[in-house]
Amino acid sequence: MLSSAVQKSGRRALPNTVAATRGLFAASAPRFTWTEIWWEHDPTPKVAQYRPYVCTVESGKVYWWCACGESKTQPWVDGHCKCSRREGGFRPRRWEPEHSGVRLFCGCKSCFSSPTWNGGCFTKWMQSNPAGGMVYCFAAAFCFGTVTSWWFHP
Repeated sequence: MLSSAVQKSGRRALPNTVAATRGLFAASAPRFTWTEIWWEHDPTPKVAQYRPYVCTVESGKVYWWCACGESKTQPWVDGHCKCSRREGGFRPRRWEPEHSGVRLFCGCKSCFSSPTWNGGCFTKWMQSNPAGGMVYCFAAAFCFGTVTSWWFHP
């Protein structure tokens, strides 16, 4: 269920909306991300970093990935974070690699394939930095359009 606030008139409004009496661009309106509105009862992890962790792992060894983002030894649990103590709905995730080598692990703690990285950290960064995300998207579209124009020009 969506979180809501009851106004003086008795009507319900979403926390990210602005009441019509306050105007469209009211600066005092509360701002929430879409994850805080739609999944307010799920635990929201702290973003440790917006890029993946590059780690060397050994096959046959068991690793415990920190899901809360508060561990000092990211991306692994340190015994003092919320998921180590199993507080706030967080649990450490067990991960055992099949092969030794270098692996990428999620830094934003929100990738769908966590603990491994799948590029979801960039989406989380774009959600937190919309202006930067627009610049990156524009640059990618511009470069793609320029390169394909050169390739397909008669």
